[in-house]
Amino acid sequence: MPIDNIQIKDVVERFPLFLSYQLNKGNRNRISSGKINRGSLWIQPQKNKYYVVVTGAMESYLYHFLQNKFGVHHGEDQDRKYWHLLKFEDVESIIQHLGSTLSAS
Repeated sequence: MPIDNIQIKDVVERFPLFLSYQLNKGNRNRISSGKINRGSLWIQPQKNKYYVVVTGAMESYLYHFLQNKFGVHHGEDQDRKYWHLLKFEDVESIIQHLGSTLSAS
């Protein structure tokens, strides 16, 4: 498992009651929650950036945070908004925000 994926998995494991981690084809990290019926946070490490997508109901938990912290989404792919982030610390802040939000609800 590449180092980026190990780091992402480590952050997710800080919230074992609220977040679950799965590594899918194409080196895509899927972060989901039993508290959210459908939808996921997808993080795909790419060369010099991270491709971040939120789908389904997960968008209602993360869209405002992403927009406030990183600006308007960089594009849409199949009606899914995405961002390109340059630093792992930014990816970590998204996962921590999600875990904290879900643990407080």
